[in-house]
Amino acid sequence: MKTNGMILLVCLMTMSVCCPALSAEKQVHYTLKNLCRAANETAETIRIAEDDVKIARQDKLRARSVLIPRATVFGSYTKYKDTGIFTPDTAVGGSG
Repeated sequence: MKTNGMILLVCLMTMSVCCPALSAEKQVHYTLKNLCRAANETAETIRIAEDDVKIARQDKLRARSVLIPRATVFGSYTKYKDTGIFTPDTAVGGSG
């Protein structure tokens, strides 16, 4: 709601600067859509607010990532080289 008011204010200011009492034969017609688009492209406070929204969305995703379950895998195996030897080769692997 606050952004809509800012957009309207910027549009009105743009119209007052761009359309000072022009002569009748050389009057330029602006549409509200074109003025709002121009105001959005150049307004610094609107860009800062858009960046804040992007940051908030990233923070929300980061907070949700804690809720995602994680899988941890761990395993080991024993391989005997010779049946007459009692000392096995052991390998351990894991992923976390």
